[in-house]
Amino acid sequence: MKLIKIIIASIYTMLAISTVNASELQNHIRNFKPLTNNISTSGSIGARGYAALKAASFDMIIDLRTPPEGTKAEQKQVNANRMAYSNIPLDGRNISKGQVAQLNDILNANKGKKILIHCVSANRVGALWTALQLSKNVPKATAFKQGRAIGMGAYLENWLQQNGDQF
Repeated sequence: MKLIKIIIASIYTMLAISTVNASELQNHIRNFKPLTNNISTSGSIGARGYAALKAASFDMIIDLRTPPEGTKAEQKQVNANRMAYSNIPLDGRNISKGQVAQLNDILNANKGKKILIHCVSANRVGALWTALQLSKNVPKATAFKQGRAIGMGAYLENWLQQNGDQF
């Protein structure tokens, strides 16, 4: 009976830690959303967000912002927290096959690792995720639903509706 109580207490402790981590992440990271077991998406990361990501066992940050939006400073923050950093600059006007391929390659090379994909608002993240899903022949309705849930806005959604067949 004692063993069962210890096991139950351990489970509750792990759930509490998980909840604290999710709460911490949502407090310091704009539009933070888990997407799969190991991939989450978001907008901008606040000053305490990097430590919260590390505490939540994230391994890598994929930044979709352009250099003028602060990619060098973020890379330093990510590296200081002993996480890997990758940048796929999207300007928010369109998406190329090369950018989709780059995201696919990074995700494939880091399977099983905990990854955050982000931009400023999650608009570009939602759009690039939609394009990636289209490239994998996921049904259009499903791909667009996922992109909208992440944060894809109307402009990039319209662009993908018109140009998504290229992926």
